[in-house]
Amino acid sequence: MKSTLGQSEILVAALFIVLVSGAVIAQNATNITNLTGNLVLDSEAFENITNDTLQKTIEITKTIEIYANSQMNIFVNNTNPYQNETIFIQTNLNLDNDSALRNQDIEFFLDDILIGSSPTNPFGFANLEYDLSGETLGEKTIKSEFQGHDYINPFSAEKKIHIKHLNKTEPEIEIKEIEFPAKVNQSESFEVKVTITSLYATSENVTITLSLPHGLEGDNLVKFIPRIDSDESVVLSWKVQASSCGNFSLFLIVDTGEGSKYLESFLMFVKCSPLVQTNYITYDPETDTITIVGNGTYCSESNPCSLEDIYRADQQNGWNRIIKIDHYYSFNPRIVFGDGTNETWVTSELEQMTIKKPWIIKNNATLKFGELIGGIPFRGGLLQTNISRSYELDNNTALLVEPGGNLILYDTTYKVFATTAENNIRIEEGARTVLEKLGIQRAYNDFKITKIIHPPSIKVNNIFLGFNVLSECTDDRCPDIFRRLNNVSGKKQGIIILDAHRQPEEGENWMVRFVTSGTGDLVINFLNESSSELEFLELKCGESEAEYVFNGASVIAEDWGCSEEAMISTMVLKKGTHLLEFEYAGDKKYAKNTDYSPPCFTWSSTTWTTAIVNITGNNGTCCDTRSTACNFVDYDDSMPS
Repeated sequence: MKSTLGQSEILVAALFIVLVSGAVIAQNATNITNLTGNLVLDSEAFENITNDTLQKTIEITKTIEIYANSQMNIFVNNTNPYQNETIFIQTNLNLDNDSALRNQDIEFFLDDILIGSSPTNPFGFANLEYDLSGETLGEKTIKSEFQGHDYINPFSAEKKIHIKHLNKTEPEIEIKEIEFPAKVNQSESFEVKVTITSLYATSENVTITLSLPHGLEGDNLVKFIPRIDSDESVVLSWKVQASSCGNFSLFLIVDTGEGSKYLESFLMFVKCSPLVQTNYITYDPETDTITIVGNGTYCSESNPCSLEDIYRADQQNGWNRIIKIDHYYSFNPRIVFGDGTNETWVTSELEQMTIKKPWIIKNNATLKFGELIGGIPFRGGLLQTNISRSYELDNNTALLVEPGGNLILYDTTYKVFATTAENNIRIEEGARTVLEKLGIQRAYNDFKITKIIHPPSIKVNNIFLGFNVLSECTDDRCPDIFRRLNNVSGKKQGIIILDAHRQPEEGENWMVRFVTSGTGDLVINFLNESSSELEFLELKCGESEAEYVFNGASVIAEDWGCSEEAMISTMVLKKGTHLLEFEYAGDKKYAKNTDYSPPCFTWSSTTWTTAIVNITGNNGTCCDTRSTACNFVDYDDSMPS
């Protein structure tokens, strides 16, 4: 603020406290047009000020100019179109706090030539359809541009496309057949054979890559084909060694050398070789518990056991309580490391897992993820928990380190997927714990809080606590040794829909799971034609049927206070577009049962390690607006960032 009154002594003594009418955006703000405030004066200033100077002071000091940043994304439905095709271009314009900018003109360009314009809708989206007839072949740049407005800065976004010949004279590679054994024994070699052909025309400089997951090994995985004539078949083969066991997903990546790639995937099973000795890994079906106990030879510090050893024992003995795909494990039983006496070591590197029941580390047992290389933590993994409240240990614990137990986590993420449980880490006094380069987070910003409960003696370095994650020290003298996001919302009220979209067939049940926090009236409205095309069956809280009233168009449950996972079930009498609206604690959420075409989720032509999923609206109820946005969840952090 700047004054030209020349009465600096008054302006220094008088502080005008201004309340801004507008939204603060990151470090900038939107245009501010209304100011209200209070004038605070000390006694000396009050004696010298007059009504005239006071009015001028306030009038001059209320002139404020603050600029906001904008941001924009651009989407093109087909980045490799033919010359006679029409492409659909969409851009999304927001302020840098993700607030939508409506009624703003967006200009669209093809190689810097204006091809059209469109205003943004209430959700910040602007669309354009453009006919490529007459455009030249090759790589082009699609650009959307916002020129800025008043106090909003301009922004632009670009996307590359490659226009192909409309007569399809360009070659296209087709994978005609993939041959591989249905079942292989661990440590065996096997052959993968692929037959490919060129469609429409001769293909040149084609590269075919066999991408192998961790646990399968091979040489010369990249094959180069200088030329394939039209309709000619070429057979390629690879030798692969199965060093691990379980289910494996393999990918064939085809690169035509012109920026066009696509992939084919297939799944195969490798049978585990029998363990020499299995009595150190046992299973109790009554308690659904697998216990690992070192015997001096196996599971020792010099010869530690691995997660694959536990999986192999599970397969060899027919327990079938563990699932393995590539380097991902799903552990259904409780796992106990050690018996409280014998030295027991279990290690893991570069592996991902989900546990459905608690893990317990007993006295003289060690569980270690990752390793130190040159003093730096590397090669950790992802430990996901999805343990219901009924299976949690005391203090809502998912991972327990008992006195004398040893937990070492290097370069690891601990991620909680349970929506109605805390899944805490609890380290008891006398346990030995080293945590370096560890992140603890909840998968959903929901109503629960996850805690790491620990004594002051743990060794911590570079630990990050995400939203709704707290540390709870068992000693008042504990220093604050964690970095955290101060956004704990565990006491808020609201509702989260766990099944926002399903596609049951006519005659099938449509079940929608949801969780709530707090107490209030729950109203589930059957919108559109849903009341006549759906038959309401039941409303449950956990395993118990809830009290409710159904009036034909709405389910009403007064004073709803369910602390478990809830579910509403309906029968689909007529297939179509159905919508349920959930009202609770001032919050509104929706669940859709939609039969739509084409699919919203499609793969782009790329490799798995740099995978891109196109999420495309269909002019219906999928991915078209902010209120009908698609929910894409990377459940095991396998997708690249």
